[in-house]
Amino acid sequence: MNSEERMNRFEKQLKATANLVRAGMKIVVADRQAIHALTDAHMRAEARMDRLERKFDRLIDILLRGSRNGRDGGR
Repeated sequence: MNSEERMNRFEKQLKATANLVRAGMKIVVADRQAIHALTDAHMRAEARMDRLERKFDRLIDILLRGSRNGRDGGR
């Protein structure tokens, strides 16, 4: 194999490697965006769960106190 053939082969390999790197970077960027979206959704879900838990605790408190409405609430 002469030097020009080796250089052409090397250039083809270099181009193939560059294409693989480009494709890999696209996957990394897409994965990173997906991770950010999932993290954001998780944070919002946690906030909703915290609010729901506080509302549920208030409801339990109300139910445990009983309805007085001028009566003793059965106590």
